[in-house]
Amino acid sequence: MTNYWLEHGDRWAEIYDSYIGAGDALDVVAFVERSGSEEVLEFGIGTGRLAIPLQMKGVQVHGIEISPHMVEVLRTKPGGQNIPVTMGDFCDVLVDKLFPLVLIPLHTVFALTSQQRQIDCLTNAARHLTQGGVVALQAFVPDATRFSNDTKTEPLTLEDDRVMLDVALHTAAFQRVDSVHIVFEPQRTRFLRGALRYASPGELDLMARLAGLQLRARSEDWKGTPFSVRSEAHVSLYEAIG
Repeated sequence: MTNYWLEHGDRWAEIYDSYIGAGDALDVVAFVERSGSEEVLEFGIGTGRLAIPLQMKGVQVHGIEISPHMVEVLRTKPGGQNIPVTMGDFCDVLVDKLFPLVLIPLHTVFALTSQQRQIDCLTNAARHLTQGGVVALQAFVPDATRFSNDTKTEPLTLEDDRVMLDVALHTAAFQRVDSVHIVFEPQRTRFLRGALRYASPGELDLMARLAGLQLRARSEDWKGTPFSVRSEAHVSLYEAIG
């Protein structure tokens, strides 16, 4: 991704699974099964939240990841040793193989904090597609009303021995959100930085076209719920132009 994740991946790796949880992993697995894809390339494979349940269903998963600490956590999980991972920035690094499905899940494209790097990411995804292959990209729909005076403080976990809190600053002119994730525990307090650049579905479609891709379909989620003006997120499928 970016040097930011290379520098801070060790801190995030320690709490990533508790921060994200299983989330929609089962829905992603069901989506891949419906697609009929037996091989998948995942951009930002991380700790294997998707890769391991996909592998358990017989899907061959290959990942790209810039943080060695994230991959270290992946390797400690059952089956994690058997998942091939190419280390590097998924905007640039090449896997010596083509895939019918490239996954860019969980708003990962927004972790790239410039429009050009987001285009580079989509371009690299297009490079890895087999003929007729698809890039499946998940992202939230930007909504400035989530912020009050361009700030937001949100408790995520309130437990007897742990409190997790997100504090975010929104800069509309740059479509950017800078955040600090704070973990309070009896013996220590941790601060984990984050940053993202968001884009509307329409801007993502334009960036995809610059990357040689076009929109095939869009739904609200991995289940295929129809996308509407009320949707807070989307799963967009892109295919090669022509």
